[in-house]
Amino acid sequence: MLLAGLLGAGEDAFLCDMAEFYGILEPRAQPVRRLAALAAGLPARARCRLALAGEKADPALLLLASIADRLGFLCWAQTRDGQRGKNRPPSVLAALLGAEGPAKPLPRQGQPGRWPMKTAPPLRRRAKAS
Repeated sequence: MLLAGLLGAGEDAFLCDMAEFYGILEPRAQPVRRLAALAAGLPARARCRLALAGEKADPALLLLASIADRLGFLCWAQTRDGQRGKNRPPSVLAALLGAEGPAKPLPRQGQPGRWPMKTAPPLRRRAKAS
């Protein structure tokens, strides 16, 4: 059942995974039971497993892309462009997920909807009860 699902998700991906993980260049020459056992042992990062799950990339790769985006944002925020909200670096994660588009510029400090909108009033100290 798993073998049929993996083949249905993408035969080319299945062929690539068999070659990459097991060195099998001609899966059609293998017995079906062996292919089924090998397919069940494919790791979660295998192309056909990702296709079957509807994911676009390996979760570890997405995590690394997210880390790169955060680091790039922190570095950019320290520059003049970052202070003015211009030339924001493109998102690696968005490119991997296919949601590439222009990054929204950050509003300048003091504009509505931007944190911190107003500073909180100073805290009053209570007089000590004696």
